Amino acid sequence: MKITKQILYFGSTQRLNIVLTKRSCEAIGLKYPLIKGWVDKIIGKDITEEQYDLFIKGKNEPKKELKRIRLEEIKKKEELLDNQCMFNFN
Repeated sequence: MKITKQILYFGSTQRLNIVLTKRSCEAIGLKYPLIKGWVDKIIGKDITEEQYDLFIKGKNEPKKELKRIRLEEIKKKEELLDNQCMFNFN
C-alpha cells in the first residue's frame, strides 16, 4: 500500500491540518518531531498493512497514557538532577 495525503489525513489528530502523534510517525518510518517538507517526502512510500494499522492506532493514543509517560520522564530527569547536585556538594 502506498501512502497518500488521504491516508495521512485519516491518521491525523486534527481535521484541517495533518498532525501526527509520535507513535503514528514511528509506525510509518518518520522521525519525530517532524520537520518541514515531510509530507512531500512520505507521499508514495510503500507501507505494509501492519504499519498502516499501527499508524491509525497511534492517532487514538490515550492521553492519560501520554501524560503518564511524560510524568515518568520528568521524574527520571529530576532524579538525575538531584544526583548531579549531590555530587557537586559532597
